[in-house]
Amino acid sequence: MVSANPETQIECLFACPFVKKDPLRHRPCLSRILRDVRAVRQHLRRQHKDEKPFLCLKCKEKFESYSEHFQHSQNVDCASKPFESFDTIFKHQISEMNKRSDWFQLWDMVFQHLKIDSYPCLQSRDE
Repeated sequence: MVSANPETQIECLFACPFVKKDPLRHRPCLSRILRDVRAVRQHLRRQHKDEKPFLCLKCKEKFESYSEHFQHSQNVDCASKPFESFDTIFKHQISEMNKRSDWFQLWDMVFQHLKIDSYPCLQSRDE
C-alpha cells in the first residue's frame, strides 16, 4: 500500500526509484516485479550497488579500494566538480537502506536533492 491515509491507499507494483528518475536509461528495471518495499530494497542491492564504493567528494571519481582513494585524496590537482546524482547506490547506503520502510524514504536516500511528484507505482493492479 502506498498512502498513509487508509481511504486513499493504492495497491500497486512498485517502480525502481531509478526508473522513476529516468525511465529510458533504466528500462531493464521495468521487467522487475516489485510487490513491496522489501523487494525494492533487494533490487537496489542486486542491480544498483556500485562496485567502486569509495568516492572522492571533491571530484566525484570512484575507487575500488580505500588505498586508491586515499592516494588520490593526497593529490592537490584533484579538480572540484558540482554534485550530481549517481545511477548507483554506495556501500554506506546499503546499511542505511535496511532502516527505510517506505518507498519515499528510499527515494530520498538515493536522490537526496531531488523531489518526486508522482506515486511510486509502475501501474495499478486494478488496471
